[in-house]
Amino acid sequence: MTNYKEEFFKCATKYAQAMESLNDNFEDNLIARSKNGRIVNNMIDKMKILYKQAYAVNKLAEIEEFMFHENKYIRCISATYSLFSNSKIAEDVLKKLIDLPIPNYAASNARLALDIWKKGYLDPEKF
Repeated sequence: MTNYKEEFFKCATKYAQAMESLNDNFEDNLIARSKNGRIVNNMIDKMKILYKQAYAVNKLAEIEEFMFHENKYIRCISATYSLFSNSKIAEDVLKKLIDLPIPNYAASNARLALDIWKKGYLDPEKF
C-alpha cells in the first residue's frame, strides 16, 4: 500500500529544492538550470500520479498538512493539489503566497493554480 503522505513529501521536497535553485538562488549555469527544470517537471508528473491515486482511495487529506509547511514551494504545490478536496483553506494559502513580498516566484505558480482550478483542470477524474 502506498504511503501517499511520505511519497508526496519526497516529491514536493525535490520539487522545492529545484525551484529554489531555478528562482531564488538563480543559477547562471545553463546545464544546472536545465537539470533543475527537468527535476521540476518530473516531480510534477509524479505528484499528479500520486494525486490521482490518493483521490481514488480517498486519501487526499494526507497531503493537505503540507499546506502549512515552512517552504513556500511545498505550501504552493500542496495547496494546488488540495484545492479539490479542501478548497477554502487551499485557496487562502495560495492567496497568501501571491501576497508575499517580491521577489516571489511562488506567486506565479499560485496564480496559475487558482486559474486552472477555476477552469476545472484539477479534477482528479479528468487527469
